[in-house]
Amino acid sequence: MKVPFTSPKLLLAAIVILIISPLANATPDLVILHINDCHGQLVNSGQDSGLIGGYPRLASLIQGVRGEFPSQTLLLHAGDVLSRADTITISSKGYANVAVFDALEVDAWTPGNGDFYWGMQPLLALRDAAKTPMIHANVRWKSTDPSKNNELPFKPYVIKDINGYKIGLLGLGVVRTDHFSALNLQLDNAVEVAEIMIPQMRMQCDIVIVLSHLGLPDDQHLAGNVNGIDVIVGGHTHSVLETAEVHLSPDGERDVLLVQAGDYGRYLGRLELYFEQDSNGGFRIHRHHSSLMPVTEDITPDPSIEQLLEPYLDSADEVVFNMETKPGNIRVNVARAICQQVGADVGILLETDITNEFPPGPVTRGQLSSLHSFYNDILLAQIDGDALAVILALAQIVYADKSGNIHWKPSPEETYTVAVGSFAYISTPELARYPVEETGITITEVIVSNETREIIFQE
Repeated sequence: MKVPFTSPKLLLAAIVILIISPLANATPDLVILHINDCHGQLVNSGQDSGLIGGYPRLASLIQGVRGEFPSQTLLLHAGDVLSRADTITISSKGYANVAVFDALEVDAWTPGNGDFYWGMQPLLALRDAAKTPMIHANVRWKSTDPSKNNELPFKPYVIKDINGYKIGLLGLGVVRTDHFSALNLQLDNAVEVAEIMIPQMRMQCDIVIVLSHLGLPDDQHLAGNVNGIDVIVGGHTHSVLETAEVHLSPDGERDVLLVQAGDYGRYLGRLELYFEQDSNGGFRIHRHHSSLMPVTEDITPDPSIEQLLEPYLDSADEVVFNMETKPGNIRVNVARAICQQVGADVGILLETDITNEFPPGPVTRGQLSSLHSFYNDILLAQIDGDALAVILALAQIVYADKSGNIHWKPSPEETYTVAVGSFAYISTPELARYPVEETGITITEVIVSNETREIIFQE
């Protein structure tokens, strides 16, 4: 019997394959699943892109990966959960969103700039209601008392035990400091904060991940200027990174991976990591594989998440009244309702404060909430007649007195109590120079109130 001839080259190739194949089939040490910038959109993406999104389908993908890697999976959200949101998010004040996070066992969430727009009280209420930790290291309270200036509204970082490794998660983000919701907040430089926090974390952790809502350019800057970071899971710029960017840390000791998964829940990011020991006896990333999993209509929704969302959907879809005719000027009507609700002489809004309109017919609770989707506070200011006349003449301003008179003119000799939305106040310099009193009432609450419906929806 003849033995078939095998060339030395073929034999060498076979040996190489045998040596490499265990690595090719190796189980990752950590699998990071990540999403960002969903802006509500709990049921679907709301975008005409062929990618349907939505948490029920995201959940199916997540559970599929967890089934494959039950002890290695970490699930993260990089912020902008609430702003520019769907009617379920708005009408539930974000409680539907944190309920979904808890059901999915999200490991951490860094609030994005849009998550602050409803104000700190609603955001802190969600923080306290959720099991999912909110982390944010570079925003702190601003106080006239210096001893309180270092107090953080959120945990700066958390440490998770995953697959026998200690994984540190540091939250960094941005806050619009010109927004009324941020008047009592101090935003610190993200690089400077990371330089302080990450050495502390490396003493306790095997791997350090930054959960960032800084945006891709700032993530790239962070990766190139701060040592000790292994991964930056990003958001804010809605960047679709199909594969991870690889940067070298300043000291040349480790690769830093940057990932981001687009927006509106259209992708689930997946990053598989394989570790090796570094020169300090800790760990660093030796190998990785990254991808984006598109959330398409052919994915079967997770029934448990659909069931969880059902009561929130039912509440948003509940018909609260029937609008027989289109309102004459809904912006003026809302200004009048605000004026009456807080006992002011005149109510002021921006043209852009009304974010949605709808035709005559049945009106749902969700539609009502979406008329003004930001829960802006109503503030009271005392303004003299001459200055108020200048403010009312501004092109972006809509106003009405208690009777709905849009031709109302202030008297120069009088001082008036003016009700104004917080965003209109902070974005109008002619208003922002006046001290204000908070009413504890939001524009959204006035709109959904039964007491003001006749005013808001009159012809």
